[in-house]
Amino acid sequence: MRISRQVAIIFSGLIWLGVGFLLLSKGLKLIAFAALSGESFWLMQKMQTFWGEKQQAALFLISAGLLVGFIKGRFLLAKTVKRVVERIVSLPNPIPLAQIYDRRYLILLSIMMSLGMGLKFVNLPSDILGTIDVTIGSALVNGALIYLRYLVALGKTLKS
Repeated sequence: MRISRQVAIIFSGLIWLGVGFLLLSKGLKLIAFAALSGESFWLMQKMQTFWGEKQQAALFLISAGLLVGFIKGRFLLAKTVKRVVERIVSLPNPIPLAQIYDRRYLILLSIMMSLGMGLKFVNLPSDILGTIDVTIGSALVNGALIYLRYLVALGKTLKS
């Protein structure tokens, strides 16, 4: 199957967006569980002594995760997005699906998925795992938006 450059960029961005929203949703649920449950979680307790209430501590964890994810997406993942888009643009149109991503990107993706799955077996508390998921999810959503910016810029260059 062959697809156009624009569809390849949209496809890549949608994957990042979907996984980002999935992780963001999962992380928010875990932090809400930690804030509303009667259980005592280490990170939530530390934040509660500083902020006073569990709800404020949860809000701080969510805000911190969103901020760190934004920074990670804007400065670290943007380089990956740029490399992928440059690769897609350099390929002849239409592009075979198997050629969209190079081996380095697929290895990086495999490592990140393995680390994510490995977090299940480490048995981290809900508040810590939720904050990690919110951070990674927001970084991926930000990366998806960067794909969209490249798509718009590519559309402008193709028209001129």
